[in-house]
Amino acid sequence: MKKISSIELIALNGGSASERDCMWYLQYEAGTHVSSGNKKMEDAYWDDWAKRFEKCAGV
Repeated sequence: MKKISSIELIALNGGSASERDCMWYLQYEAGTHVSSGNKKMEDAYWDDWAKRFEKCAGV
């Protein structure tokens, strides 16, 4: 079973449930991410993270 992250829970709930914004959650996620050791999976993870970061920043 997949462990759901805080950022995913917020997305499922339709947006931020607190005063913290998406940028805070993305920075927290990046700071607490533990590498799987699988380069292909890590590249896909960080590509997805970068897309979410750009969306949050309005780029």
